[in-house]
Amino acid sequence: MGVTRAMVLARSGALAAALVVAPLAILASAQPAAADVPIDDVCDTTTVGTTITLNVDCLTTDALTIPDGFTLNGNGNTITANDPDPSTGDTYTGAVVTNAAGATTMNIENLTVTGPDGGFPYLLPQNSCNSPFPGLFGIYFNDASGSVTNVEVRNIFQTNTAPGSPACGVGHGIRADGVTADRTVTITDTEVSDFQKSGLFASGRMTMNVTGSTIGPPSSVPFSIAQNSVTYTNTSTNSNPPVGAGGTMTGNTIIGGSFSSTGPADPASNASTAVLLFGSNNVTIDKNQIRGQDLGVSVAAGSTNSVISFNAFTRPTVPTPDSFGIGVSVEEGLADTTDLICNTFDGWNTNIEGDTQEACQAAPSTPHVRTVTSHDRVSPGQPFYDRIHVRGLAGGLGATAVARLYGPFTSRAAATCVPGHRVRTKTLHVDNGWNRTPAVHVNATGVYTWRVSLRANAANRSATHRCGQAVETTTVAKLGYVAPIVQGGFSGTISSPDLARRAPAPATIRMPAIGLRAPVMPERVIDGRMTLPANVGHVGWLRKSAGIGDKIGTSVIAGHVSDRHDNPGAMFDLSRAKAGQQITVTRAGTPYKFKVVSKATFDRRHRLPHRYFVTTGRHRLVLISCTKKVVYPNGHFHYTRYVVVVANRIHSRR
Repeated sequence: MGVTRAMVLARSGALAAALVVAPLAILASAQPAAADVPIDDVCDTTTVGTTITLNVDCLTTDALTIPDGFTLNGNGNTITANDPDPSTGDTYTGAVVTNAAGATTMNIENLTVTGPDGGFPYLLPQNSCNSPFPGLFGIYFNDASGSVTNVEVRNIFQTNTAPGSPACGVGHGIRADGVTADRTVTITDTEVSDFQKSGLFASGRMTMNVTGSTIGPPSSVPFSIAQNSVTYTNTSTNSNPPVGAGGTMTGNTIIGGSFSSTGPADPASNASTAVLLFGSNNVTIDKNQIRGQDLGVSVAAGSTNSVISFNAFTRPTVPTPDSFGIGVSVEEGLADTTDLICNTFDGWNTNIEGDTQEACQAAPSTPHVRTVTSHDRVSPGQPFYDRIHVRGLAGGLGATAVARLYGPFTSRAAATCVPGHRVRTKTLHVDNGWNRTPAVHVNATGVYTWRVSLRANAANRSATHRCGQAVETTTVAKLGYVAPIVQGGFSGTISSPDLARRAPAPATIRMPAIGLRAPVMPERVIDGRMTLPANVGHVGWLRKSAGIGDKIGTSVIAGHVSDRHDNPGAMFDLSRAKAGQQITVTRAGTPYKFKVVSKATFDRRHRLPHRYFVTTGRHRLVLISCTKKVVYPNGHFHYTRYVVVVANRIHSRR
């Protein structure tokens, strides 16, 4: 039997208490139990201007702060928060990343923020909810504005060590409070999951705008609390009088849970939501995929000016017991300030409770999409974008497109559009005709391909296209260069400058079959000649050539055959190389293996062929030195020919 409006209203007191966390006036001013410390005191970072770049993954037991007006660029790395000492009840509380005291702007990008995979231990009575409790947040905008872009937040929940005891109403993936002034936070291309109370939480004088993101599902660890994947509210800040948060949710996937999975409290009188509007003001929920179990969207506690339009509400999982199952629930008295426009529903006991909406067209259109990349080839770091042509969109409102860039690959034929190869995601609104994505920048060389998907809405079905088409493929490669002269015989060699002050070798090369084992130093071209290490026991990698481990291009390593007294250098026996022999170059602890496929010699009076110095095509390794020694009557010697060994990469992936 469907849940009636009378049943919901009869439970309104208990339901409201379960839906939203109780006001905690201390939140905006209290310091968390974890110490607030500048991020560069804990993590390996580099600061240029107002951008702090995280160089490697970082572990913390402290709340990491970002200075006013700064951007934290995670550079694809992860910050993991752990309890300081769970055995003593010293549990992590507060934020993992937050703005510094007094800071009013903070931006976060290209970062993963996570708690322990099993959650933070919740120990009673030390962390009882009856005690002053500073909350638990992945990212916290504490009375600040800013942005979150291409970020993942997960595992912000507690593991209750006293089963049967209710947990705290804490555990927000991203929380944004506006207290002393109007604040705005923009969230784009972000994923938040495995949270305890809310994935996104906006309160007070806060405008939170979210696009192209996936919020949910919440953690399934039993909590005995209602979980709300997205919350806009007028509670939990020091604003006086309370002010309702507002903003937009556009083109997102929002996944709600069920109170019955968080027992042991009675699931018949408590509910979880995908989106909770609790005393909010001016919230628009438009063109989202909303999946729920108890409630899809709940409009409650005096929320005003709510617009819920062109969303697809689905209920793929039915909880036991099935006490609610309402797509949109509008509290009595709020229908006049709530607009429901052309939403679709599937699997709910009751689609809309407390309000009505106009009927939509019955048959969605099937649009078509094709793409053309802006550049066939770019240099590392050079911007490029995708051009998207759409036809067949109906309804006059366009659609949300998600453009995903995959790579790097060794070739277009090797391209596969799967999550493990995704490097960039851009979400944008498109209409019929030509559209374009924001520009992207990538530094790793290789072949990249775009794939664009149109999200379904009330007027249109979803659409995409085949992966790896030539017109949507861009090669990121180093600039081409003229083949340099390589003097592997010591006489006439340009030695690398400032040898004594050079850093340790970043790589080593081994070729057991000829006894080659040497440090590899980065080298450059001066006046058309490749520099080589003065220490003949070292070899040099040409920086203009492909990097070791790149997906494409030729990596050039050259070395001396001997010193000025004809004592053997690192490549003394390179002329003995044979097809099938293996070479290993180790860089930053990672070994890259190659197999010799050819060997050739050339007259040293001429430059080597350009084919050994290309920056595109199959990744391979070229070793260069000298051979064919001539000894003159006066005892002087000279090597008359180059020896060039070519090896292909083995055990390569992507």
